[in-house]
Order: sequence, then structure tokens, then C-alpha cells
Amino acid sequence: MSGSIAQEEWIFPELLKEADETQVRIVRLYEYGREVIPPAWRGNFGLSVGQVGMLLKYGESQSPFFYFCVVLGHLVRFKAEWELGVDWSLVGWLEDPFFRLPEDFRKALLRAFDLHLVAMIDPHAEFHKVAILPIRDGPPFKMSPAKRIELSIPVGCPNPLLQKCFEAYLRWHFPEGDQMVQEEGGKATIRQLKNDLRYLGALRLLETKMTARQAMSYTKSVSGYPLYSNASGWSRAKTQANNLIKSFAEELRPSEELLAGAPKDRDFSSMSYDSRTGELKFE
Repeated sequence: MSGSIAQEEWIFPELLKEADETQVRIVRLYEYGREVIPPAWRGNFGLSVGQVGMLLKYGESQSPFFYFCVVLGHLVRFKAEWELGVDWSLVGWLEDPFFRLPEDFRKALLRAFDLHLVAMIDPHAEFHKVAILPIRDGPPFKMSPAKRIELSIPVGCPNPLLQKCFEAYLRWHFPEGDQMVQEEGGKATIRQLKNDLRYLGALRLLETKMTARQAMSYTKSVSGYPLYSNASGWSRAKTQANNLIKSFAEELRPSEELLAGAPKDRDFSSMSYDSRTGELKFE
């Protein structure tokens, strides 16, 4: 058998067996990011001041995939250093498989992901004014204009019941939003997200120069069943993974072009950005 590969690179069905949709979504973004994000944006890198300015001004035009891969992981690391004194400077962001990242870092990433979802609807949340949010669910939309509402949450009400209340409230007061999600046809279900990772695992195994037969035998010996049970299944999975990689690369291109055109830090001494007017100044 040719090549070798860590189990964390492909055994996603086992690793995500009990995971909820948010966890699966994060792993999917991260692992496909490892296939697409340029080396300069991985590991312990930092954006220049000029690049940060461009993101502040043109943030709404940037994709959630870019934001997750290039901003959120580093934001988690820096926030931990500032507030908790935790040194995650050596975390191999987008270099190591997701399940080889420190467990406390992975938990912090999940919390940050939830925080940004909360910030979409909570005007008091820390990142409410941040235009880019790390989600890929439903049709595109803009953060503004927004509609202010007031809710009264019963103290001690179980979360499952509150969730049903929120869903009913949305159906009554925001029916157009419910229709938009239904038009997507369930493309972003947890099953499809897991399938996307399964495709990627198959591609990585085949890239070690294993044949489909060898990959079937190997995956069965590790997990008790083959990742795919016939050669055509492996071929289709490889094609699907490559298509997704191509799609993510296309999604990333405008962000690459934006950052490539940012002023060099050596060419200015100060930067200011007015979030009310959108005015960005380099002096």
C-alpha cells in the first residue's frame, strides 16, 4: 500500500458521529480550508494593518469561508491571549487536522462561532457591527436594514421549549425568511455536510497513491467498514471533493485580490476607519 495518512485526515464519520450541525459545519469549513487557503495565511500569521483596514471597509463583500479561515481562528487565539493569558501561538491553524488541534482551542472556536451567530440578532453583542459572519446557510442576505423587536423570556423556561417559541415567532412575524430557507431545498443539512467531509477523506486517501481496492481494505480495517464499498463510489467521492475545493477557491478569490491590493504598512503612519460613514483613511 502506498503512502500513509493520519486517521484524523479522513475518518470523519467516526469523529463526528455525535456532533451537532454547528460542529460539523466548523470541521467542514476548516478541513476544506486546509485544501484551499494559501500557506501565508496559515499557522501563526497576522494580517497587516492595511489589510485589516480593507476588511473593515469592505467586510460585507467578503465570504463566510474567508472570514472563518483567515479571521475567526486567529481572533480566537488572540482573544485567549489578551483575556485569559493562554498561549496558543503554536496552534497549527489550517496546518494540523482539526481533531489534532488542542481540545480547549476547539471548544473556544465553537464558542466564538456561536457568539457570531448571536451577534447577528443581539445589538448589544460584541460583534454585532461586524458585517462578516461565519455561516453558510440559506441564500445571501445583508445585515442591514434590521428590525428591532422586544421579547420576554420566562426565567427557568427549558431551552427546547424556548426554541419552539422562537421558531413559532419567526413563522408568524418573519414568514418571508422561512420561505427563503425552504427554497434552498435542504442543501445545508447535517447529512450533506458530513457527506462533504466523507468525500474529502476519500480524496485524501486516494492522493496517497492507494488504489480504490486498497483504500476499501484499509478503511475497513480501521473503522470496521469501508468508507465506500466499490470503486465507482470512490471515484464519485473524489470528483465531488475536487468540485467543492474548486468552488471554495473561487469563493476565496475576491478576498485574495482585496488583500493583495491593500496599502503596505510602510507606506503610511496611521489608519482610521469611521464605521458610521464607512470612510477609511491612511495617512
